[in-house]
Amino acid sequence: MLRLGHLNIGVADIDQSCDFYGKWFGFDRLMAEYEDGTRFITDASGFELGLHPGGSAGPGRDWHFGFIASDPETVTDLMSAMTTSGLTIMEPENTGGYVGYKCEDPDGHTVEVYFEPR
Repeated sequence: MLRLGHLNIGVADIDQSCDFYGKWFGFDRLMAEYEDGTRFITDASGFELGLHPGGSAGPGRDWHFGFIASDPETVTDLMSAMTTSGLTIMEPENTGGYVGYKCEDPDGHTVEVYFEPR
């Protein structure tokens, strides 16, 4: 069986991105840092997020990546905290089964936070 082990994204400011993903999504451990400036950080589950210097997502991108929550309250609590801190929330939705929203990281990457019964 295979599982997704890491996601590597281009960012303009490594420290700012580390702060964003550490504060909001629990990527609080440095796993590796390379000579080209790429930094891999991990969360409690061991998933690796690679932050590579080299720019932002740019406008008009249709893709995104998402974090699934264990319950709907986690989604709404995080959305409230992000809103309070001044982050823009996009596409909030609560249909009874699906609860979620999207936001952008400091480089314009669209991040979805959601709960959906499986």
